[in-house]
Amino acid sequence: MIFVILGTQDKKFPRLLDALQKKIDEGKISKKEEIIVQAGSTKYESKNMKIIDYMSVRKFEECIDRADLIICHAGVGTILTALKKGKKIIAAARLKQYGEHVNDHQLQILDNFTAEGYILALEDFDKIDLLIKQAKRFTPAKFKSNKRYFLRQLEKEINNQKSKLERIKKAYINGAFELKEYNEEKHIVEKTIVELEEKLNITDCTEELKFTPKDILLKRDIDFINKIKLDKE
Repeated sequence: MIFVILGTQDKKFPRLLDALQKKIDEGKISKKEEIIVQAGSTKYESKNMKIIDYMSVRKFEECIDRADLIICHAGVGTILTALKKGKKIIAAARLKQYGEHVNDHQLQILDNFTAEGYILALEDFDKIDLLIKQAKRFTPAKFKSNKRYFLRQLEKEINNQKSKLERIKKAYINGAFELKEYNEEKHIVEKTIVELEEKLNITDCTEELKFTPKDILLKRDIDFINKIKLDKE
């Protein structure tokens, strides 16, 4: 199974899905290949790929575990999650010129991970089928966590989690989540916060990371969500 991850940010990334669909239509990617897409805000229709806008953390991790190959945008959090599970990864950078991001920083992320032998970089979208074939022979370097690097990424992940909380809240209000799913998601986020705070307590890194109280205490965001009065109508 191929798991395609576009992330949950508000910028769309149909260019990657168009490249996949084109190769499916040309017969260069088998229609029998199971392809699941976590599309986020990218609205897309396909008879060959299973498109899921947003999924629970549990479902997301299940898809990663099942996948033989991960194809994703070059987001640090996405890449690290797949790397830690020893997955083969093809990553593509979102570009400002296509309105896929506010800048081109994902190009640098792509270069960094590729240089270490962790991933395959998709630079020519018209050759995605060839890269998928190459991935079958590709053995990614074993990921080694670097403390200083990890801490820099942690700051980014905290900001991502803040945005995620807001999206979960909106999704619940709009009826995308049932109460049970919402509570499960909230529990997972609360657990993550506790773990992050424990790590911060045992490392003298607050100044280096330049955390603000609001960054560290993500619990405030959860408390805000809990105070939301939902329209029962």
